[in-house]
Amino acid sequence: MFSLSPWIFATENCNLRCPYCFEGHVNKNMSKEVWSATSEHFIQLVQDHVIRRTHWRISGGEPFLHPDIRNFMKICKDHCLNLGIATNGSYVTDFISDICQFNPFLQISLDSTDKYLNNKYRGEKAFENAVQAIEVLNNSSYSGVISIKSTLYSEN
Repeated sequence: MFSLSPWIFATENCNLRCPYCFEGHVNKNMSKEVWSATSEHFIQLVQDHVIRRTHWRISGGEPFLHPDIRNFMKICKDHCLNLGIATNGSYVTDFISDICQFNPFLQISLDSTDKYLNNKYRGEKAFENAVQAIEVLNNSSYSGVISIKSTLYSEN
């Protein structure tokens, strides 16, 4: 048995301006048509090959800024696909009911346990937003996995 784990870069839009990020930081989203076609193709591939371990990972930019993120979470749940979302945590509170309902694996970016260093690279309030996201998730009915992603640089 093998697993299938595509990464979908759904948006280039992001509320942060990390200097090491490869995204263009423009308001450019994957269209609903491309999103739908990609979903259908992936689901058909899974069904045709009876792939038991599937993990669809959404990244960006900030995936929670994509206007159709709720629908995409629903598509994954409806087709029993494991979903992972890489986020900076800024919008977790706004989407907490959807996150609890669809239960994606969440990867939250936090580059340092030091607030000053994290915010130096990620921007004002980035540390506070990531920590708040983790606290909100821990105090909710969310039962998924939270992972912390860090970018290493000489100061941390």
